Amino acid sequence: MIKAAVAGASGIIGEHMVLHLARHPFFEVVAYGSSRTEPLKDRWMLPQGVDGLNDIELRPYSIQELADLGVRVVFSALSSPFAEKYELEAVSAGMHVISNSSPFRLDPEIPLIIPEVNKGIVDKYTSKLIKNPNCTTTGVAIAINALMNYGIDIKEIYLTTYQSLSGDSSLTAYNSFGNVIPYISGEEEKIVKELKKMTGIEIPVNVHAARVNVSAGHMESLFIKTGKVYSKEEVIAALENLQPVRDLPSSPSRVIKIFYEKDRPQPILDSWIDQKDRIPGMTVSAGRINVEQNVIGMFILVNNLIRGGAGGSILNGELLHYRNILR
Repeated sequence: MIKAAVAGASGIIGEHMVLHLARHPFFEVVAYGSSRTEPLKDRWMLPQGVDGLNDIELRPYSIQELADLGVRVVFSALSSPFAEKYELEAVSAGMHVISNSSPFRLDPEIPLIIPEVNKGIVDKYTSKLIKNPNCTTTGVAIAINALMNYGIDIKEIYLTTYQSLSGDSSLTAYNSFGNVIPYISGEEEKIVKELKKMTGIEIPVNVHAARVNVSAGHMESLFIKTGKVYSKEEVIAALENLQPVRDLPSSPSRVIKIFYEKDRPQPILDSWIDQKDRIPGMTVSAGRINVEQNVIGMFILVNNLIRGGAGGSILNGELLHYRNILR
């Protein structure tokens, strides 16, 4: 077993890391750190079922203590100011850091990874700091990569996001209840840059990002201009053709689930599929698929807490283990 730590364990993403690293076949979590002082709290969005989860002792960060415990991997859900400091300290101490945090995602020396999209790049980097992308980028990158792999000629992308409240802990009930906020600071720029870094596309990507009164699950309205006309059947086949990375235990049984109902996917119904998977919520959903001339349209749903958060980091950790990089 590889000894691991969870940094940022008192935040919502960190809590899900703690939950899904419990009884993991590769990783044994021996340390939990938090930038907060209060103990780990129950959260209504956190599934139950791990004995003793709420008795975890949180300690202030000490890289030396992690080294003394033999920690080789740190899973980080730290907020940006803390991540920028502590992740580099852990790397300097010789640990691998697998991070959901935003700092350094666009650094050309730091790999930005979704295993189903660009797993091969891990062999090209020497960095011990590994990032998974913005939660919203994750959903559109998976869909775009599926289309590209199938040979669909993409010329331009138009994306509108409807992002849940769990993606921003700073929002209050006063300004979010019954409301839509049509701006998320820095989000649109991050999506464009991260998508291009991972997929290598050099085409126009147009993004509008909004915060909506939904607890969990980010919806994305995607329109794609193509170089030729494709059938709806070809688009569906392309999406369904993207295969999981089978050697990783937290890979979903299917990467993309297609909904044929006119009113699906929905965050409240579909954010946690498939329940039979080791980590429910790793599957991306697609629906309302339509083709008009050379424009493909669809809605995408990604679980921002799991596929775009804790589960994405855990999957990257499994990828590094499989590639024998965690030495």
